Amino acid sequence: MIDRRLLLGATAASLAAGPALAQTTPARLRRGVSSLSATSDDVVAFGEGVRLMKRRRDALSWERQRQLHATQARHGDSLFLPWHRLQLSHLERIIARLTGHTRFALPYWDYQTTPRLPSWTTQPGAPLYEPQRSAGANTRDYNQARWAADARRADRRTDTPDRFLGLPLSASQPRQAGTVESFGHNWIHTLVGGLMGRIETATLDPVFWMHHANVDRFWDAWHRDRRPAYPTWYTSRTLGGFIGERGTVTGTWTVGRILDTRALGYGYDTVGPPVLFVMSAAPPTAGVRRLAGSEVFRLAAEVRPGASG
Repeated sequence: MIDRRLLLGATAASLAAGPALAQTTPARLRRGVSSLSATSDDVVAFGEGVRLMKRRRDALSWERQRQLHATQARHGDSLFLPWHRLQLSHLERIIARLTGHTRFALPYWDYQTTPRLPSWTTQPGAPLYEPQRSAGANTRDYNQARWAADARRADRRTDTPDRFLGLPLSASQPRQAGTVESFGHNWIHTLVGGLMGRIETATLDPVFWMHHANVDRFWDAWHRDRRPAYPTWYTSRTLGGFIGERGTVTGTWTVGRILDTRALGYGYDTVGPPVLFVMSAAPPTAGVRRLAGSEVFRLAAEVRPGASG
């Protein structure tokens, strides 16, 4: 449980000089898939970027992103959200440089307003198509399937920092994910399945990036609504190992520096929903009632979010 005496806000350490990636104004606007088509600039650049990265064998390769996530990604604790925010931001810049689309921004997939995957990810031959998904993944109504599977949700209006973010890992603290990870993020990985069902391979499916952009949007909305007093132990935590657009490691990042997406040069076209996964009148057969796929994602989905108080 977070000690409320530590909720003192961002510290001076969070404002210390950091890697050159940070910007003061958003240069990229992430848009929902419902407003995009197969010919939209960001979709075309995304597909071309994936194609180019798959051909490479260096630090800018698609495989390198897989390795990074497989070996270093944080799951089941309070660093889940900032770690993935940094990986997405770095990938954006890599694709922007490789494709020449300098303002490239990852599309986000809001499965509540657009409950099915966009056609430019499900049609064989499309640049963002991935054949290794679960049966029915390309036609599934994800809002209904998720609601049929689990009634628990993340609520950005009421979730406290410890409940929303999760708790820190320590020798005495068992793995406890936040609500946005447990009750939103994990179920999409499970329902898409295939490569998405395992941490070791999840980034290989382009849907991973659009899914995590939506998760990040939800955090951004919670952050802006709540203006939470993040604990100092949280804002001073460091993350590293990320690959920049020139193929080199970008250094160490403090969580306090990336709480506002503008510090990373991007924003969203719309705010996230009040609740991650709205109630949907789904028939019992709309989804699964037990977690399938990766044991790791199953573990993360079943852990108890940090208790508030």
